[in-house]
Amino acid sequence: MHRLDVAFQFVVENLPWWVALIFFFGVFVVGPMFWMAVGMAIDRQRIRQFLARPPERDLYRVTVRAGLAWFDRALTPRNAKMQSTPPWLPSAATPKDAQREAADPFGWPLLDLMLRLAFAYPILLLLTNWALLGGEGRVGALVVLPADAPWWVRAATIVLVCSILISATLRRRWRSTGLLAASVFAGAVVFAGAGAVVFAGAGAVVFAVAGAGAVAGAGAVVFAVAGAGAVVRATRLGYGRRAYFVFVVGALAALVAAASAVPAGDAEPVTWLLFLGVLPLVNALFDYGSVGFTRWMLRRGTQRPAWAWAWGLGDLVVAAVLFVALRGTIIVVVVLMNRVADPDLVDLPGLFADLRNPDVAASYWWLYLAVFTTLVPTLIHVAVAVFSFIATVPRVAKRWVRSWLRTVEVSAFDRFGATAVLTLMTIWSVVVPLLLIVGLWWLILKYGPCAGLVYLYYFEILATWLGVPVQPVWPDCTAAIPQAMSP
Repeated sequence: MHRLDVAFQFVVENLPWWVALIFFFGVFVVGPMFWMAVGMAIDRQRIRQFLARPPERDLYRVTVRAGLAWFDRALTPRNAKMQSTPPWLPSAATPKDAQREAADPFGWPLLDLMLRLAFAYPILLLLTNWALLGGEGRVGALVVLPADAPWWVRAATIVLVCSILISATLRRRWRSTGLLAASVFAGAVVFAGAGAVVFAGAGAVVFAVAGAGAVAGAGAVVFAVAGAGAVVRATRLGYGRRAYFVFVVGALAALVAAASAVPAGDAEPVTWLLFLGVLPLVNALFDYGSVGFTRWMLRRGTQRPAWAWAWGLGDLVVAAVLFVALRGTIIVVVVLMNRVADPDLVDLPGLFADLRNPDVAASYWWLYLAVFTTLVPTLIHVAVAVFSFIATVPRVAKRWVRSWLRTVEVSAFDRFGATAVLTLMTIWSVVVPLLLIVGLWWLILKYGPCAGLVYLYYFEILATWLGVPVQPVWPDCTAAIPQAMSP
């Protein structure tokens, strides 16, 4: 059993004691702090000012809007009127258009970011897994990084990955020449030591596709160049989102056409096209939808903070639907590409069997990390939404406290009442949300593996409908899932 699972089980089994501990914390820690605070004039003034805030200055609302504004600024694209904007980069027509596109929950700058991340993190995961854990670096069944690489090549790979991640967090003007030099040096070492295999694989893709079907291969290249130019033009005319969607759909069609032109028996080029082309594009679309819905629902929650928790639950439902839809789409895509390639690129029956085997499933951590990115923004939203409980504190309670604070110097009862209500407000607004987050994490650790097996069961049914020789098996975890859920 997982160590964290054991810890959470200990918390649940001793729940009465934890409730008593919360009561003790409130009575003997928070309570005395407020008792002393309400006895000091300057602290009373600060508390009254905090409680007298108008709804538009609510703490939850101000905090979440500040976070959303920061994300909007990070997404703000260049505009064509800037002299430093290269003509080949997507950009808005004017600064006002750039701000509007960045503030749109489903604007094209978000899709542009998701596309870049979708193509970046499979490569970063591949390099990190190979550099830290040893062994071979694989793209599907294709070995692209050898297991016998020297230690200094793996160390340089770590430097390269860290340099890329650090530079991505810095502003453009602070991306120093030294950091760029470190990335270039590490990249040179990596590809000098182990990159010959990578370039050989990439070359195999180009020449196999070109040799197998010049029309399909040339068409894919022409579409990529012409499509990118059309996207740049469309972003400046105000049609960026539609242009990006057309480009992604066209790119998927071009990649499938290129894969179908590869000669039978040559699975290497199709492997590259699947894992570094088709799957990142599909994943980017669903990540775009997940982040877009999260941004939209967060903004709805700031309009009425008392109902922000409901928007968080709604986001959780949407994320679950997108999660199932994405996994189903990936299975359909893999089955389609398996029919194009010979032999199969992905052994789906073997993969399903490994994921069902607890002794082997842990070795697919990279797969879990790649496919669960869709849920990350929603889980962040849920964690933020529970702290909206501060907005559910009744206004009458705030008025009582403000009234009592005016007379605490002459009335011990008013001082006790203000202290008690402030203590309850703190426990409700801070301690209860923390307990809910801990409880949610415990539920994920406790029931997540079995829920994943239930998902796997229905994905196996989908695979059988698509002609994959798989025998769906209902998971044997009746302790975690009620009997009524079994088929």
